[in-house]
Order: sequence, then C-alpha cells, then structure tokens
Amino acid sequence: MMMRRFLALSMLLSAALPVLGQQPIRKTIVVSPGDQVVHTTTAQIATLATPAGTNQPPNEIIRFEFDQYDTNILIRGVKPGEVKLLVEGTDQKIGEVVTAVVVEPAVAERYRFAVSSIAGIEGLGAESVHVAGRQVVVAGTVYSVADLNRCIALETQSAAAPSPAAPARRKGRKPPATPAPTITCLASLSPAAPAIFPQQGYLPRASLALNEVVSGQGAVSESAERQSTWVATVKLGQVPVLTLSSPSRAPLVGRVADFSRKLSKAIDEWKVQAVANRIYPTTLQVRSAGGAYSLGMTWKYDQGRFGDSLIQMSPQELQAASMQSGGGSDRLVQWWAALLQDAFRLYFMALRPAHTGNALNDLYQNAVKLAPAAFDRASAPVAVARGYFAMRSSSGKDPFEELLVRPPAEFQPPAIAP
Repeated sequence: MMMRRFLALSMLLSAALPVLGQQPIRKTIVVSPGDQVVHTTTAQIATLATPAGTNQPPNEIIRFEFDQYDTNILIRGVKPGEVKLLVEGTDQKIGEVVTAVVVEPAVAERYRFAVSSIAGIEGLGAESVHVAGRQVVVAGTVYSVADLNRCIALETQSAAAPSPAAPARRKGRKPPATPAPTITCLASLSPAAPAIFPQQGYLPRASLALNEVVSGQGAVSESAERQSTWVATVKLGQVPVLTLSSPSRAPLVGRVADFSRKLSKAIDEWKVQAVANRIYPTTLQVRSAGGAYSLGMTWKYDQGRFGDSLIQMSPQELQAASMQSGGGSDRLVQWWAALLQDAFRLYFMALRPAHTGNALNDLYQNAVKLAPAAFDRASAPVAVARGYFAMRSSSGKDPFEELLVRPPAEFQPPAIAP
C-alpha cells in the first residue's frame, strides 16, 4: 500500500497541476428494470430534476422520489437507458450529478461484481467501471503490476462465469444460450511503476481514458449537462493512438472496448508467430467508405499472412478531433495508424519509429539509454516505459499531450484505399 501511494505521489509531482473550477460531484448508479436503489447525496436536496427532453413519459428510463431538504433519493429502474439527475442544493447550485444507468439484471450483477473486486485497488473505484450493452469496462490508472494483474484477472473470471439461458420459445425446444456479460480491463499502469521498480516488468496493453466534457462556462447548468460529450482516448502503453467522441457514453465505450480486445488479440497472435516463424514488420492500413474509416492490422510470416480489422470510426466520432487538428479526418486517421504502428515497433520489436518523425524518436532515444543492457525485444517494454517517465519528469507534463491532434507538417501519408 505504501509503495502504491509513493508511486501516485511521484506522478503528481512529475506533472503540473491544473487549476480547477468548482465542479459538481458526479456519481453513477446502475440498476435493473423493476429494481430500486437508494442514493445518498452529499448535501441537502432543494430540487431534483432531469435535463429537459430526457426521461419523459412514455419513454421513462427511471422513476425517482425524494423529500425536500433530505439527502436520500429513491431510484427505480423502468427501461434500459441512461439519464442524469441534477441535484440542486440549498445554495441554488447544481452540486451533484447522478447518472442512472438501467441495464438487464445479468449486466447489473456483473457490474456489482467488478466494483466489489476492484475495491482494494488504489486508483480504481466505482466511477472507474462503465457499462456498454453487455460489456462492463474498467478504466483508470493503477500503481503496481500486481494491481494491474488483478484487474486483468476479472476478464478470465468473467469468461468462466455461467451464462444464463434465454427462455424457450416453444415447448420441448432447448433454449439458446445467452452469452454472459463480459468484463474488460482497460486500466493503465502508471509509468512510475516500471521506472522505479523495473524488476516487476511491464506489459504494454491498450488502456482507456474516458472523460465527459460539459459545454458552457462557469456554473453548471441544465442545458450544459444535456449537451455534454464523452471523449474516449486509447493508448498502447504510454503512446496515445486514437481518440473518439460521442454524446452517448455506452456506444463509445463499447466501440473502444472492442478495438482494445481485437488489438490485444492481434498482438498475442503476432507474438506466437514471432516465436515460430520469420516475422515481417506489421502494417496498419486505413480504409474509407461513405465518410467512415476503418483501421486494420496485418503482417506477413514465412509464406502466410495474418491480420484483422480493428475498428470502424464514424464521421461523428471523429468530428471533435478533426476540428481540433484543422487538417481533416483523412490525415488525422492516418496519423493515428502511424502512431499505433510505431508504438508497436517500439514495444514489441525494439525498433526505431519509422513513420512519426520526432514524435516518438525522443522516446526511443530515452529508452535505449535506460535499457538495463541491450535494447531488444525482451528489455524494450520496461525501457520504453522508463524513457517515457524520464521525459515526463523532466518536462513537468505529458510529452504526448497534443500528439493525437497535432500531426507534424512533415508527415506525408499515402492515399487512403477505398
């Protein structure tokens, strides 16, 4: 425990602390249709409401009851969906935003299992667990390899859990099996851990940072909460590789969870082939059709070829990042493909980045300096993590803070295949 607190403090001291305005407390409640839960607020309730146009009959997602100046809200699930409750205190300000998520009972049970399982992991809590359809996703930052392994173990425990059977439609016919809800760990390991304790090793894997961006300035308002946007950023190790945005949390989380699983599967299969065959460098390919983009990963080995499509991205999900970059979606998505390919080269092949110029070359140089011996496939993961930590510590900020939306001028991608 003391070691994890030391690592958390190390990360805080290595980055500049932003000045935060007054923000409401945000909580998430997961409940099933027909079930109810009591949520206790941090202050007395003056008024309680949902944003205009949400949770309206006959499409109510929840029903709720409260007594004015009390601190308890009784929430009943009605139908699957997600809705916000805006809690206004006696100071006439929205001091708490409660997001009620209504899901089927099996998913709610798996959500509670995930929350209870990560209760002892520093850096994770109930707000680190998100529900997307029949998926439960854990995001956040942990401070030791042991805690990361505990989070990853939830995936195996989830896969081994029995699947409830759907009711039979006809007498005498065996009901089809319903896949059990899955748990995916997309937590990241603090780079302080392999930097300070390299003997513990490091496993580069996909991680998710999920943030809600509320429009408007100053005090929180009902209209701003109604128009908020969720932003999901995925990293491979410490290198950000894509960022998508959507007004709806669940579809966005589900999409990046699928991407992360496919990426992990492709990496695992590449490792198997790398042991048994002669492996050629991986290729990340971008295709476009109807304004949407797909990203695929392929490689050759001996006389064979392997790969998979990793993700489909809609124009709406790319809009915010494209506007921020100012260079259009074509160039932006190809830049992400280059980042992912070079991150893969760094972590798994111990090769110099070939596509991203100075963006990752500094990381490579630092990794080579900090490698315990030769910079090879065995030492690369820890060396790259230590190189990133050194860069962050010396600059006082994340060296890749704007990397995803600021492709260098010299980056010249090839034409996108249809």
